[in-house]
Amino acid sequence: MIKPMTMYNTTRAMVEMILVNALMFKWTYMGLGLIKLYLNSNVRLHVWDTTRAVKGVTMIHNHPWDFTSTVIVGRIQQRRFREFRRAEDRGLAIGNYMRGTVMCGVGLSEMPTKFVTLITEETETYEHGNSYHQFAHEIHETMPDIGTVTLVEANFRPGDDKSAYVFWPDSRQFVSAGHTREATADEIIHFTKTALSRHFGLQSVEKAEMRWKGLYPDMVLYPDMVLKDEIKLIK
Repeated sequence: MIKPMTMYNTTRAMVEMILVNALMFKWTYMGLGLIKLYLNSNVRLHVWDTTRAVKGVTMIHNHPWDFTSTVIVGRIQQRRFREFRRAEDRGLAIGNYMRGTVMCGVGLSEMPTKFVTLITEETETYEHGNSYHQFAHEIHETMPDIGTVTLVEANFRPGDDKSAYVFWPDSRQFVSAGHTREATADEIIHFTKTALSRHFGLQSVEKAEMRWKGLYPDMVLYPDMVLKDEIKLIK
């Protein structure tokens, strides 16, 4: 789904302002190769650089909740998977995996792992202005270009918990993304400068650098003030 251009351009401008002022906000680092910023209880901003992911991290997973993701800048490619269950699935692209349970932001639980066979669906590609929806039970692997920024809206439902499945080839070991933690200043600067330089231009990078050096003391708005109206627009 593609958002109306006026809505997208307004949201993009607001996201640029957040990235320029990134050190004013509390970001969280995730070992999948991103930092995230909560804009409210169910909407967050993701800034991606998988070169900063935990080496060899297990990337195939599902979620505790449904969500919609909008690409603000950059490109997301992803593959969806489903478990092999029917005779008519024979002959499709399949692979053997182990399935484990994780508590989101914590790591692999002590629940037993299970051997499963997964069928790989066709690769999907989403560029700036595109949105896609994912149901909680759907298995996927995200492959973002470096510097991609996405706006993610979770749809929480009664009974949702914080557990999800992760999958890894049965010939390999599970590699955890680790505990979710507060991002360091160096990480915030690296991720946001990468996004700014690739998608917003030199002027935005220079503004950000001036703020990092304490040379640009103008007023900074906070995320709930910045994107409140735009979040409503893009739903």
